[in-house]
Amino acid sequence: MTVTDIYEVINGNADRFFEWAQANPKFGLLFASMLLAVWFTGLLLRWKWACHWQFGGKLWFFDDC
Repeated sequence: MTVTDIYEVINGNADRFFEWAQANPKFGLLFASMLLAVWFTGLLLRWKWACHWQFGGKLWFFDDC
């Protein structure tokens, strides 16, 4: 198995997932809302991966609380 084969398998799986999400928007929106909820939870709990993108990891709008 070469790198090209691995890339084609991963790309095929991603294509199938997005086709499924388009065919079933109810579940696709549920999945997207779950990801957003996890990200918001990470912001509130100041998890490093959630805060890293914003001003060096500092949540300036929560600092005055």
